Amino acid sequence: MVASLLTCCHCVGQSLPTSPAFQEIDLIMLTEPGRQEEKTKVVVSSDPLDLWLRALKQPSPGLQRTTLDTLSLAHHRGMEGCEAAIPVIIDLLKLQELPLTTRQAAIKTLVQLDAKQHADLIAKQCQAFGPGLSSAGEPALIRWKSNALKDTWLDRLNDPQTHTLQLKYAIEGLGVIRETAADDALRNLLQQPTATPTVKLACTRALGSIHHADLADEAKAFLDNSANQSGMNSLLSELIACALLSNHDDADAIKVLQDLANSQHTAVQSEALKTLRRIDPELVLSFVDTQLTNVDVNVRRTIAEALIWKHDQASVGQVATLLDDVNPSLRKHIAKELFELAQDPKLTESVINHTSAVLDDDQWRGCEQAALLLTNLDHKPSGDRLVDLLEHPRGEVAEASAWGLRKLALKEHLPAMLQRATKARSQFLSKQYTPKSLGRVGMVTQLFMAFGQMNYKPAEPLLMQYIPESMALGDDPRAAAAWALGFFYQENPPGNLIRQLVTRLNDINDPSPETEMMRRMCAISLGRTKASAALESLRQHAGNGTGFVGYGCQWAINQLTGEPIPPPLPGRVIGYNDWFLRPTQQADGS
Repeated sequence: MVASLLTCCHCVGQSLPTSPAFQEIDLIMLTEPGRQEEKTKVVVSSDPLDLWLRALKQPSPGLQRTTLDTLSLAHHRGMEGCEAAIPVIIDLLKLQELPLTTRQAAIKTLVQLDAKQHADLIAKQCQAFGPGLSSAGEPALIRWKSNALKDTWLDRLNDPQTHTLQLKYAIEGLGVIRETAADDALRNLLQQPTATPTVKLACTRALGSIHHADLADEAKAFLDNSANQSGMNSLLSELIACALLSNHDDADAIKVLQDLANSQHTAVQSEALKTLRRIDPELVLSFVDTQLTNVDVNVRRTIAEALIWKHDQASVGQVATLLDDVNPSLRKHIAKELFELAQDPKLTESVINHTSAVLDDDQWRGCEQAALLLTNLDHKPSGDRLVDLLEHPRGEVAEASAWGLRKLALKEHLPAMLQRATKARSQFLSKQYTPKSLGRVGMVTQLFMAFGQMNYKPAEPLLMQYIPESMALGDDPRAAAAWALGFFYQENPPGNLIRQLVTRLNDINDPSPETEMMRRMCAISLGRTKASAALESLRQHAGNGTGFVGYGCQWAINQLTGEPIPPPLPGRVIGYNDWFLRPTQQADGS
């Protein structure tokens, strides 16, 4: 709550318009031209439900168990009306002779149906039939924060014969319902030398859930004990201290958490910093200098979130260093967060300057994210560096740079882009690169699409070399070449170009038919160049305008003749036909 109030106060005067979405590397040839096709819909018919309800009433435990499992699966898949089975399942559970496995399936199905209104019944079943049902029902009771098993859970804490799993359920359950009567028993378990680390941590998490204040002294005692311990014992003591304070926000707790954030154990640092950030992100900022380069990604992430929250120029530079983070999810997250920060005019220049510094370094992770970020910010001066990075030894950087150059669309870079694309072809033919070389196919594809979008006709000889069928050059670059060539001739296309594009479009025969991507792009270029000689082939493959190639052909026909493009067909509706028991249709349709 404290953090929420601080965050709200912090954002006063910083209300910004909704920022544009952060763009990822894309293939423009798939959407120019393109249309939104209707998606396939999954409709799960409820027709079998009545049959299943009847099956549950049959005196066959095997049939009942299979039906219960099927109901759970059907509900998970989205079948409506499965709740109608709940009364039947309740009646089933009243049968004393019901086999344990069927009873267990019944409890699991009630849980799947989220039948929390029957929590008391599930609790009684768990009590009456032991661990076999506890594993099915108690996790749900805990999730629902039900107190139906409160007394049973309290008894388990004081019974040394309680099985570990059932003890764990009891501890977690008492924690979520914040049962103060469990305090003494939880503390006793915590002090038992025979208690496992898992049990001890569960006890402290429960105590931390029950009490949101007044545990700082206990936590400090565990922290002090850790100073006289080593290895796993020290780690456990400090994790216990963190768990005790997980919901605290008082000054004494903050002091202990700050000490824990300086632990030698990164797992402890991570937990302590997360709690400090919840209380007030400002509390985390004092750890930036020591923890921004921590080996634990969770620590780095928490530090980064506090810096992002700070929302000032000084923090931008520190956040930008994480563009080169070794963890993929973190560095991608940082790029998007810096993009959001840059929407504030007061921070735009700072974001660009610090990101440009990362781009000027040669560390591949940072270069890749910086290229994406500066492109999203439409920072034209980064273009020169992006040209240099087309030669970077990591393909990911080369692809991101090529995408950036295409998006920035500065014509002064085109000669260098063509030179790099020409060199890449030689590298593919010499097998220095292969179609599986990470980023290299993507780099060439982006460059080729850029040549088309910017109508860079000097690239035509190179693009033409990609039209004939080839296993060495990659599918996407060949398709991009076919797509780009269409921009060079809005009318009177050369006959050689038309013949090659038509040949590729018509190549549907085994043993090596042309790819659908290549055929679609050939069709689009035939339409864009108004190649009337290709009309017969386009009609042959257009069909009803659906499908990947069919739409490209219909679009081309529209460009040539003005005939309207058929609207997309309604999306397919599919269901499931793998139920073990389903109604059959008679010859008369009944």
